[in-house]
Amino acid sequence: MQQITQASLLAPLLSRLGGRRSTLLMAKINRPDLEALANMLASGALAPVIERRYPLHEAATAVAYVAEGHAKGKVIVEISPQR
Repeated sequence: MQQITQASLLAPLLSRLGGRRSTLLMAKINRPDLEALANMLASGALAPVIERRYPLHEAATAVAYVAEGHAKGKVIVEISPQR
């Protein structure tokens, strides 16, 4: 709870200093909503936007890319199973 409070208090200041708009979104998670989301994902009606994928050994590169602020979708770091 402390992190939520800090984020909500600091968001306006960070928005002004960083030149980016920041908002805080909170949602109550419940089973019917999660089931509806799962159904939309399964049917293809909802799909995450994945911009780039990086293997685990390039995690630092992935973090640097996100930190640049140009990512328009999700940046994924993939962990491959050991063989």
